[in-house]
Amino acid sequence: MKVISPRMELGHINEAMDQRADGLAIRQVIMFDQPANT
Repeated sequence: MKVISPRMELGHINEAMDQRADGLAIRQVIMFDQPANT
């Protein structure tokens, strides 16, 4: 079994926390070296 963690840009950290709170993700990788797409 493989577990794949979604990667989120730092600018999308609120979305990442919402997904975790909603039970859609257990863990996520926050990418610090990527510019946020706004």
